[in-house]
Amino acid sequence: MTENEMSFIKICNENGTKSDRIKIEWRQDGFNLFIIEQTRAWFSEVRNEHVKALASEHDLDKDLYYENVKNYICNNHTNVSIEVKDNEFVLYRQKPNHKLRLKYFVIKLAKMDYYKAIESFLDDLNAKYIGALHKLKVLQDENEEIVKQKILVEEHCSHFVELKQKADLEMYSAFALTLNEKKQRIRFLTELLEKYTNSKRDYVKTECPSSSTKGNTINYQEPRSDRETNLSEGYNTDDEKMSKLKIVEALPSTSKEDYGYLGGNSPPMFLPKRAKIDESVASSGMVIPAVCIKHDKQIENSYKHYDPQYDADTDEDEAVEFNTQDFLDKM
Repeated sequence: MTENEMSFIKICNENGTKSDRIKIEWRQDGFNLFIIEQTRAWFSEVRNEHVKALASEHDLDKDLYYENVKNYICNNHTNVSIEVKDNEFVLYRQKPNHKLRLKYFVIKLAKMDYYKAIESFLDDLNAKYIGALHKLKVLQDENEEIVKQKILVEEHCSHFVELKQKADLEMYSAFALTLNEKKQRIRFLTELLEKYTNSKRDYVKTECPSSSTKGNTINYQEPRSDRETNLSEGYNTDDEKMSKLKIVEALPSTSKEDYGYLGGNSPPMFLPKRAKIDESVASSGMVIPAVCIKHDKQIENSYKHYDPQYDADTDEDEAVEFNTQDFLDKM
């Protein structure tokens, strides 16, 4: 709050037949009150001590009470009324839902020269008007500057938008160009890979003719050692081991077909005679494949049945020659 702060108020009585002009000069700790009636003028200086005494009567803080008085005088309130009567300035406040009015602020008035009071009113009103015009001019200048800055900012924004659109277009063009180059490169590499694959397939077909058959290929399988057999059987379960076991029942020796102690229950074996190899064939080094023995009636007749009762000494006509080297060659 400054010393130059002033307020001009017009108050009327309840009937509207009387009006008074009030001028208030607000200070830090009080205010000066000027009142002009139709033919009289009044003056009063409200000091800090008076405000403090009235605030204590209402059980309020001095600053809060001062702000309330200023608010009630400067602004219109339905529950607040002002009267100038019997050389007193009285501010009434009415509580809500009550018809009784209470004195909220009261001060004694002193009579002053009427013409001097009017001159003071006019001078202060003119000064306030000039100050208001100056503030208005300052606000207009600020508004014009704000409008200029707004136009300048809009121009910069539009320029930035154009630059952004241009940069986006260039970036999109560069991206599309790079993408097309990558596509062409991928297509070229794919065609090159297909050509290489086809040429390699043709080369493989040339090296491996189709006339070769799988029937000419002989697969040899080495016999498994005892150690590998034991290791593989170690991982089998008890059920798998039992399925592999073959239970052999012993038959009594008094069966019908008793072939002797050495032969057991098996039928007699046919022992073929050793086939002789021609000397010309043996000298050429050719390998004679093994020939499966066909159990034909003629071949069976050419062999002798093994008989346990057969005496080897009686077979003098057919001498069997046994050569160890020939046997090893055949193996």
